[in-house]
Amino acid sequence: MAPWEQTGAGKGGCFFSCYWHSVVKHWLQGCRTLLRRTNLRREQREAQERQRRDERPDVRFELPAPETLPDAEDLSETFCFPLDVIQLEGDQPDGFDWLYRQLQALEGRCLGQQGLSLLLRDLNSSLLSRGYVTSRLAFPEQDLSSGTLILHFFPGYLDQILLPEGYRGSWRTAFPLRHGDVLNLRALEQGLEQIKRLASQDVQMQIQPSDQPGYSHVEVSVTTSRPWSLSLTVDDSGSDSSGKYQLSAQAGWDNPLGLQDQISVGLNQSAKHDSDQGSRSHNVYYGLPWGYWLIETSYNRFTYHQKVEGAVHEFMSSGEGHDIQLDATRTFLRNSRVKSDWFVGLGVRRRHSYIDDAEIEVQQRRLTQLQLGLRHRHYLAAGSLNLSLTGKQGLRMLNAEPGLKGPDAPGPTYRILQASAGLQQSFAVAETPFWFASNNRVQWSNTPLYSLDWFSVGGRHSVRGYGGINSLGGQRGWLSRNEVGHALLGQYNLFLALDVGGVSGTGTEHYEQRWLAGSALGIRGQQWRIQYDAFIAQGLSAPESFKDEGVTGGFALTWHI
Repeated sequence: MAPWEQTGAGKGGCFFSCYWHSVVKHWLQGCRTLLRRTNLRREQREAQERQRRDERPDVRFELPAPETLPDAEDLSETFCFPLDVIQLEGDQPDGFDWLYRQLQALEGRCLGQQGLSLLLRDLNSSLLSRGYVTSRLAFPEQDLSSGTLILHFFPGYLDQILLPEGYRGSWRTAFPLRHGDVLNLRALEQGLEQIKRLASQDVQMQIQPSDQPGYSHVEVSVTTSRPWSLSLTVDDSGSDSSGKYQLSAQAGWDNPLGLQDQISVGLNQSAKHDSDQGSRSHNVYYGLPWGYWLIETSYNRFTYHQKVEGAVHEFMSSGEGHDIQLDATRTFLRNSRVKSDWFVGLGVRRRHSYIDDAEIEVQQRRLTQLQLGLRHRHYLAAGSLNLSLTGKQGLRMLNAEPGLKGPDAPGPTYRILQASAGLQQSFAVAETPFWFASNNRVQWSNTPLYSLDWFSVGGRHSVRGYGGINSLGGQRGWLSRNEVGHALLGQYNLFLALDVGGVSGTGTEHYEQRWLAGSALGIRGQQWRIQYDAFIAQGLSAPESFKDEGVTGGFALTWHI
């Protein structure tokens, strides 16, 4: 029997009205709670993805820059040879258009013996700086009186890549080189990175001459530790409504198929998980390299529930969702100073919300998304600059929902543009080492967005000083997180932080202030197998309607077994 049917006839109408008023009220509260939870989960997932990328090792061999030589024509030589034509002889593999252009630019000059020597040094220096460490140019015996200069090109080729005997793993998925390819140090760096991407492996390399003239072996020594990893984490990143303290377990296996691949599985659950409240999630990740490519796929699923006390009835608010993502990343530029990638990804997202096991249809989401982007890393003398640009386009495929009705209602063909810039720099003050890190993000869209794609600020992954009770969300937004720190005793990273972020567009009309600022003081580090991260924070500027949270804080402890 329904609750309103349990009353007398005179009170039934009133009870019915009160009941549904309470349902609507707590449904709206559930919407706000769901939005905060969704934003928090997205921020956590994005932070984990950034951490996974940042933890991938960089392999860079420093090569001498092209020599700064005097112009050969400026030399005071009493006799010179006019170079009407410059011919390149020998093997001429693909990929050396830059060399042909450089030679054509030299035609028409008049060079003597010293000038020709400088010219040859300059050309070989250009080969070396581009990573062609086993290739060279030389002058054959010739008569220059005809006005034609002949250069002989000796490309250096790869014979074999040799791995240690008994090593369980293939080099073919890691290195973008095969037998007979021109040997390039940057391509070898790529392969070494793909192997070192697995935390259980470290590599060293030597280039040795082969028995075949013009060819070289690459001897790779691999140091391996146990291929599996297991970590347990406790933190307070959850919400009060579904469990503030969270317990996580993450297990990984390196090289399971011998393809330099990696798989990891994670479980997460609120510490308090009973019939009244709780949250749970799990994720699976798999990554497979292929030369300059890295193919990654992931699956994330979550559930939550919380009991809500209404005016006349208790409600069970619950929800579930899952994300499936397939990404492909390709490195298209790398040298001793920069590395650039482009990437493409296809994702599917599903969301469902319930009150007393009855689904709230207006909160159901079925979205399919294509993303394209660029990432660029510039290596500095004592740090690095990381830039990225990502475009996201909603698609009407894979059972995507038709969208809500109305001219300003969000639909499945939304568009989002995101950009980020991160700077990490070490410096010294009075011979005391410090470090500075600045991470900045912006989101822009000119189409209506569902709330799960809104830009959100307020929390440990955005503007610290706000513990999740207060946050701002909107169609567009920006964020700047800045830290300056000192490695105390070389291992305890003490830091001060200043975060600022704001939102605009749809969803921000009722905010009297559309930006937040907060500060934090914290410590990070690792002692033995325990990794720790703790901070206290204070909000600096927020809308007057925000509840005063005072001093907030957070922690995460991870035990690497």
